[in-house]
Amino acid sequence: MVTPEMVTLSFSGFRAVLNERKRKVSPSVFVRAGGLAAACLVLVAHAALAQLAMVSGRVVDADGRPVEGVTVVARNPDASPDTLTTKTDRSGRYALLGLRSGTWTFLSGGRGFEVTQARFRVSGMRATVLPELRLQRTPPPPPGALDNVDAKTVLESLEAADADLDGGRADVAEAEYRALLARAPALTSLHARIGQACRARGDLACAAREYALAIAADAAAEADRADLGRVLLEQGNLEAARQALTDATARPEATSDAWCALGALELAAGQALAAEAAFARAAALAGLPTGDACPRDRGPRPPASRTPPTPPGSC
Repeated sequence: MVTPEMVTLSFSGFRAVLNERKRKVSPSVFVRAGGLAAACLVLVAHAALAQLAMVSGRVVDADGRPVEGVTVVARNPDASPDTLTTKTDRSGRYALLGLRSGTWTFLSGGRGFEVTQARFRVSGMRATVLPELRLQRTPPPPPGALDNVDAKTVLESLEAADADLDGGRADVAEAEYRALLARAPALTSLHARIGQACRARGDLACAAREYALAIAADAAAEADRADLGRVLLEQGNLEAARQALTDATARPEATSDAWCALGALELAAGQALAAEAAFARAAALAGLPTGDACPRDRGPRPPASRTPPTPPGSC
């Protein structure tokens, strides 16, 4: 093993050789002494490198699949350098060279993944293969998040589409609703708006599909349950309409509108008494006289009223 004393001795000998030049020492002696000093320096360098380690490992996702292009950082405040960084290859593998012996913290993460860290003991005497670093995917944004769309823009677009629908331009309104939904998928209530537009232009299959999507996205969409039943009734599918409206009125949150739609179904089925019972139930829930409840389901239906949805993030 090379020690500092050996290095000092070698340099002392080298200086002594230089002094001997004044006494006409032969060049061969000078060369031998210089070679000794150089050899000592090489040995010192190898001794220093022997204290540095190379580590390698692999980064995978929660299912064990390799993750390419994520950053791996090794940190040890007691080492110099105290931080080394690299990235994973297509196989999720990485390698770091130059770590001194000690305990290192390895951190890994990247776009779409949460940062994971682990501590490993590194030896400077050999190459080390570390256990896999397993990354968890970043949770999706909460429902209601809008990407690159502010509340003001949403409301302006919604008002324009509503105006087109009220103006008899159902096809234009439908296209506007769909474009807004594509920009802001969190606004699932737009499915009901699209359903209204489809219904207005006579495409009842489209309307039923969109109301069903609105209900699937929001279990509390009670008005949409009533309108789905009405659309199925307009299609002449009494069995499906009865199922939808029976489910709607059986819910604790059932609205007077659902009972009104059920009354319309009973009228279509020729069940006058059952219809009046449904209308009476609707009136009781709405706090109205029985004769004043459910005007659109007792006769010609005026355009459905709309309550603008509240854009996510607005007060």
